[in-house]
Amino acid sequence: MLQAGQAIIWEESHTIDENLRLDLAPGHTPGSGVVTVESAGERAVLVGDLVHSPAQFWEPHVSSCFCHDPRQAVRTRQRILGHAAEVNALVIPAYFGGERAMHIRRDNNRFTPR
Repeated sequence: MLQAGQAIIWEESHTIDENLRLDLAPGHTPGSGVVTVESAGERAVLVGDLVHSPAQFWEPHVSSCFCHDPRQAVRTRQRILGHAAEVNALVIPAYFGGERAMHIRRDNNRFTPR
């Protein structure tokens, strides 16, 4: 795909169009990213496997045993969740059972549902 010019290599962030952006999310999986969707004043952040359990909102400094670089995963979680809280974005994790999406607010270094 690269040789055929059909792939885009991006670092840090890549704007796909006026509604979609990819942001690098290092720490859990090498090359991992999150997708931000914005439309009509609403925002959502698809965080993939950056957050494995709802407990990581309250304790974002706790990484799973599957994190490639646990310290970086913590920094990334704080950055991505902090931004989601600031802009009131709906956070959509990949692995939660039951209700999968929530708005969060910052509570010092933790995040709680709104």
